[in-house]
Amino acid sequence: MQFCEVLAKRRTIRFFQQKKVEKEKIISLLNAARFSSCAMNKQILRYAAVTEKNMLKRIFDGTAWAAKVQPRRTPVWGKTAPDCFIVVHGECEKNAPFVKFDVGAAVMSMEFQAQDLGLGCCWLGSFDRQDVHELLKLGDDRYIYAVVAVGYPAEEPASEDIELADDQSYYINDNGVLTVPKYTVEALTEFYEG
Repeated sequence: MQFCEVLAKRRTIRFFQQKKVEKEKIISLLNAARFSSCAMNKQILRYAAVTEKNMLKRIFDGTAWAAKVQPRRTPVWGKTAPDCFIVVHGECEKNAPFVKFDVGAAVMSMEFQAQDLGLGCCWLGSFDRQDVHELLKLGDDRYIYAVVAVGYPAEEPASEDIELADDQSYYINDNGVLTVPKYTVEALTEFYEG
């Protein structure tokens, strides 16, 4: 698949097939994360790949999904839940002022790699951070920045181009497809050409 196809087809996935994600594919996602740009090449991010069912369920129980279309895109344990969570953690922000840029680059790289491998991801910011911290037995100097749900997609969200005056809220269309409006390049960009 060409990268432009990966970029255009990548959508957030919230419904997953109940199919095991191969460890080699998880390692591929983590390789994509480690090759991402990071501030001053400090490489302070660390990852926990969770596939053990009890741990997976505990993390799953503390997550919230797709606020604008709940409960219609809230996965159900054992039916549409992910097979893996990748927890992104690192030094507390006061010691790493640019870490959020690193997190964004790492997660997006994992999402693009997942798309290329036939997997889907959901970058979660709404989860029980304290519970995950305790579950993984992380030290007090560690902060959890994101949790990424990973699995084989059981849905095919779509995107549509919109202008600045249009509503950018994602929605479920009349055919039951999660639809994600995206502003056009022209709507977002001022060109200063010579």
